[in-house]
Parts: sequence; structure tokens; C-alpha cells
Amino acid sequence: TVEHLQTAFWFGLCALVLCKSSRWRDCVPALIPIALCIPIAIVASSRSFTLLTILGLLTGLMVPLQHHFRSKGARVLAVGILAALVFVVGWWLLSMAAPERVVALKDRLLNDTRSSQYSQFFQQVPVESLIIGLGPKATYTYNDWANYDYIDNQFLFILFKFGLPVLLGYCAVVIWPGLRLLIGAGTQQERLLGVLFVLWTLATLGVSIFHNITPNPQNLAVVLLAGRAFTFAKATRKPPFPLRGNPGPVRS
Repeated sequence: TVEHLQTAFWFGLCALVLCKSSRWRDCVPALIPIALCIPIAIVASSRSFTLLTILGLLTGLMVPLQHHFRSKGARVLAVGILAALVFVVGWWLLSMAAPERVVALKDRLLNDTRSSQYSQFFQQVPVESLIIGLGPKATYTYNDWANYDYIDNQFLFILFKFGLPVLLGYCAVVIWPGLRLLIGAGTQQERLLGVLFVLWTLATLGVSIFHNITPNPQNLAVVLLAGRAFTFAKATRKPPFPLRGNPGPVRS
């Protein structure tokens, strides 16, 4: 369920980014998997991924609504109302179909499960060892697991396993090309691509459920989108072609 959840969400966002039209009939196929991830995240009792999927749905709804409302404030209000309606209806349906899962998520809303993991991690792993990494087989003890090799922060995970050079390389090649599109993005597709990388960064920081930097479909798709973002950024820096015609006087 978790693997399908991750794939559906990220490919829904990818489809939204690659969609050249902002009409409802063209955006709905991409919005459906994103919206369906919200109740599945609730059933999985994942607070972080519920938040991430809601942010993804809000981003997607902004695309078709921008043609119906010229004012930015009106678009934000319409998105908020529509998203709240979808969430309330979905919550009510889940309360009817799987009340125990809704109660489980409510009970976990205010529980802090990350601080203890970070505390145990840094009690066993020296900070200076994160510069060069401890190798792909490095583990630590987490609660009752003696050889635990995962942490809910993939940036820290890369430091733990492979060190600072690999993390800097990943950020430079994959993360930064997308994030810099938010600075002076000229088209809707560039802005959407930048927001997708913001959500990807949040997921990598731990706002997700078992988000891994590994060769799975969504990671490969994000690498391809990073190349597309690099192409967009390169095109904006490319000087215009010189005008053809009279080259002007020739200087001797």
C-alpha cells in the first residue's frame, strides 16, 4: 500500500506538471490519484503524508481555477473552500467505512515520534562521521531494533551512509535545478515544476511515509524532471539570436 501510495502521488504531480492545458478535463486525470492518496494516507495513520498529499491537492487545484478567478485572493479562497469540502467529505466517508483508522490518526496527531529517533541516532553516531559517511551497511540501535538502518530524513540518511560530498552532489544535480525555477519562473509549467521540487524536498526531509532516495519509479521520474528544470533555466540565460539584416558599417 505504501509503495503504491508513493508512486500514485508523485506520478500524479508529474502528470500535472507535464500537462500543457489548464482546463478541468485535462487536469482531472492527474488530480484523481493525488486526491485519492489523502484517504489512503489517513487509513495508513500517516500524519506527515496526509499533510503532503493535501498540499499536493491544493497545488493541483490552483491550475484549473486560475482561469475562473482573475484575482489571486479569489483563487486562494476558492481552492481553500474546495479543498476543505473534499477533505470533510472524505473524512466523513472514512469515519463511516473505517472508524478505527480515523481514531488511530487522531490519537497520533500530537505524538512526537521524530525527536526520540533523532536523539537516539546522534547519541550513537558522531556528527563528524557524517562528513565522509559510515558506508552503505551502517546501522544504529533504535528502540528494540539492534541493526536499524533507516531514518525518516533522507538528507540525513545520505550523510549517514555516504557522507557530505554525495549529499552536495544530489542537491546540486536533482534538488537545486527545480527549486531555482521558483526564482523568476516565467511560465505556469516552470512554477509547477518548482513547487513539485518543494514538495519533494519536504518529503526528503521526512514529511512523508517511508520516502526513500532509491532507484524506484518516482525517483527516476524526478531525476528526469530535474533535467527538464535545468533545460528551462538554461533557456532563460541563453542570449537572444542577433537580428538578421544590415550588419552595420564595417570598421577597418
